[in-house]
Amino acid sequence: MFCECGCGGETKFYRGKSYKYLRGHNNRGRKIIRLNSWNDQDTTILCENFSNKTNEEIQKLFPSRSLPAIRCRASELNLHRNIYKINVEQTKIINISEPEISYIAGFFDGEGNIAPYKTREKWYVLRMTFSNTNMDVINFIKSKIGGHISTFKVVNCKRCYNLSITGMNRVFVLAKMILPYSIVKKQQLQLIIDYCNNRFNQYSNSTYSENEVDIINKIKQLTKRGDNNENR
Repeated sequence: MFCECGCGGETKFYRGKSYKYLRGHNNRGRKIIRLNSWNDQDTTILCENFSNKTNEEIQKLFPSRSLPAIRCRASELNLHRNIYKINVEQTKIINISEPEISYIAGFFDGEGNIAPYKTREKWYVLRMTFSNTNMDVINFIKSKIGGHISTFKVVNCKRCYNLSITGMNRVFVLAKMILPYSIVKKQQLQLIIDYCNNRFNQYSNSTYSENEVDIINKIKQLTKRGDNNENR
């Protein structure tokens, strides 16, 4: 996009900020002038909405600005928000009846698993899985709660299908939904809910507290193979 004054200027976007490159004004090259600076009104709107709005809602408030530019301005103003706590209110499981919830809870008690794992960046990721050799039942559960299906096959065994639910928001909503109907894995589900509630009160990049690490270790111990049925 070129400048209308005829100077040969060119408007570009770099890291979410709009810059204007002026050509031919001097022999040393281009002059760089920053455009679309933040005024007091935009700054006030950002301060009032950044902590309690999703990325999509923030973007609608500033249609002429890119999301990286908005985040950069928020960082300059030292604004923070917990994106997990914001998004969990919008993560809903719809079109599911109470008998279907009780069926999924019973299926999870028998064929489900809670497997938190650590990434290379030392962050914990929550994952709930449903496993079975019948593809139809896995597809049915996926149609109700979503997720990703993977397959694997062991020698001399039937092919097994895994439905994985990952992400703190989705795991929290699912665990809270099936907790009243669960019997075998009620303790693990309650620990997952407690862990998520603790993290929702923190910033997304905050370090883990001792209580949160203890909860993760308890979940791993309860889901460890070879334990007694009462601890599963």
